[in-house]
Amino acid sequence: LQTYVSWLLPWLVRHHREKFAFLALARFQNIEFAASILGDEDAVWIESNSDVALQAPGSGPPAIATGSWSVEFAISSLGIDTIYSPLGPLPCTPPDGVHSVALVADMLHAEMPMCLDHSIVQQRSRYITHIARHASLIQCISHSSESKFLQHFPSAAGRTFFSYLPVHKRFERVEPDHAVTLETSNARPYFLYPANFWPHKNHLGLIVGYHQYVRKQGNTAWDLVLTGA
Repeated sequence: LQTYVSWLLPWLVRHHREKFAFLALARFQNIEFAASILGDEDAVWIESNSDVALQAPGSGPPAIATGSWSVEFAISSLGIDTIYSPLGPLPCTPPDGVHSVALVADMLHAEMPMCLDHSIVQQRSRYITHIARHASLIQCISHSSESKFLQHFPSAAGRTFFSYLPVHKRFERVEPDHAVTLETSNARPYFLYPANFWPHKNHLGLIVGYHQYVRKQGNTAWDLVLTGA
């Protein structure tokens, strides 16, 4: 999801500049990334114990400042129309009149809690329940994730939508000077499974199934490539 967010946020800023001014609510360690995707009209705000202006990383805008206000007060005072949370919980319960959109990637904490530490299960349960109650719209990353979310929160029906992860660009083929085929390159066709080695990715089930496939196909079986982390 971090890759997704690093692609999506710059796209929103680039393609919807005429509609919005952007305010990034960031942590200190994320200042450089937040500043890198914003423009002259925008700002980065960090909740802190003091009200001071900070020098932006590099030179020029956007403006960067810290504030001792609560997030709720900052959103109301600065006239924010919409909160977007693409990674994790909403920063607060949206004030009256403020729209909010939050992304829920999966329901792993509810479907397969044994794959996560108990503290993470509790944390996800709290903030996803908060999203289900208070978000104007809930963004999912597939039909499946949307369906799973609605199974657990049917009251959110009518407030969900999904957008696929933009991984296709990573698989764009660069054509060589001379056409190369599997036959001329001596390369073997293969299945690619790009997944971290987490229990819920079910590599064991994949390998069991692949073993049965190889026994049936023999020498004509495709290879299996696992990317891991």
